[in-house]
Amino acid sequence: MSHLQATGYELNNPFWQRAGEIYAINNIAPLLLQLQDQYQLNVCFILWLLWLEESSVYIDLPNLNEAKQLASRFEKKCIIPVRKSRRAQKELALNDVIYQQTKSLELALEQELIAILYRFSKNHSLAENSTLKLGFMAAIQSLYRPEQQAIAQQIYQLTRT
Repeated sequence: MSHLQATGYELNNPFWQRAGEIYAINNIAPLLLQLQDQYQLNVCFILWLLWLEESSVYIDLPNLNEAKQLASRFEKKCIIPVRKSRRAQKELALNDVIYQQTKSLELALEQELIAILYRFSKNHSLAENSTLKLGFMAAIQSLYRPEQQAIAQQIYQLTRT
């Protein structure tokens, strides 16, 4: 079964619930949007890395890279086109009802990506005592440039307070 097949029964999962909580923490949303807009990083993937560590779920580097590619592919094919449309609608001051529907569709697609990543973590997690496991900062350091790591570090610290 492909990771991209329907995962509707898992849409309201613990990762989705925690992602909403993290996003609501003061000062985190602007940092996540900076990573998204300035560096084209996948916010759902970064939230997933935080959730993995908080949940003591560990992924090794090959699976981390596979999950990143999976998330990137879904984002590029599904989320980004809708996001571009939503932003164009806002810029052109088009019908607010259509804008709100497009915004809801974007959020639903992000929720689907979170369900995909949640399923991936259930199928690829390592034992807590594994020497191959990566925590949040190790994963960030292996995947992103220093300026991106610095923003991710700020997000990490805000989730710890």
